Amino acid sequence: MTVRTTFHTGSPVWIDLDTSDPDRARAFYSALFGWDYEIGGPEYGGYTQILKDGHRIGGVMQHQGDGPADTWSVYLAVTDVGAAASRVATVGGEVIVEPMPIPGMGRFAFFVDPGGGAIGAWQADGLQGFDLEEVHGAPAWCEEMNRDFRRSLDFYRHVFEWNVDLMSDTDDFRYARHMVDGEPQAGLMDAARWLPDGAPSAWYVYFLVDDADAAVGTVVEHGGSVVKEPEETGFGRLAVVRDPLGAEMKLVARNAEGQERIPT
Repeated sequence: MTVRTTFHTGSPVWIDLDTSDPDRARAFYSALFGWDYEIGGPEYGGYTQILKDGHRIGGVMQHQGDGPADTWSVYLAVTDVGAAASRVATVGGEVIVEPMPIPGMGRFAFFVDPGGGAIGAWQADGLQGFDLEEVHGAPAWCEEMNRDFRRSLDFYRHVFEWNVDLMSDTDDFRYARHMVDGEPQAGLMDAARWLPDGAPSAWYVYFLVDDADAAVGTVVEHGGSVVKEPEETGFGRLAVVRDPLGAEMKLVARNAEGQERIPT
């Protein structure tokens, strides 16, 4: 288990599950990841904070409105959410939730990048973000599968101040990473050629598990489904699953010491 104390601009710092059935979702993720929960009062609309070994990992919220339900969302750190929002339109994005405060925690906003992917921005004031790493049930990596790679890469560079490493730039595999002090923080993949028709650009959360095959068994046992069976990759044993309500996520188990963090 690793507890991080530094939260870099442009890096993932929080995740949220927007779900049509919070009670069912909480039970599923407790069985899969060993999560506990802290349910907020009326002033927070019943927003639930996810706890793992006493550390905050993210949140669970009841879906409201007309948008798609049962999805995971990612928030990237910013130093000034208002300034970040002011840059969105200049690089082809859209502000869909204007900056607003959460008392005692911070300020957030939600944007859509040029490829159509939704991304949150978080300015900390009390709650820095998830600080637990390298333990079963903690976020291991976040990346976006994007339909408009180059314009979206420019968006993340300007809005979230990404320090871009273009890891690969071929038609077969085009991938960029946000780097801080030589360490990868998040990724952007050109998915225009292979995303199914109608599938939008989207951010994905990878969760670390001790055993990918056992975790997939737990997913199925508790009403979830398997999108992609576990397979060996250069970054660990990887599977793609959905919770019982349909929220998709990726599971990765490290299979050797010193493997890179990126489970693509």
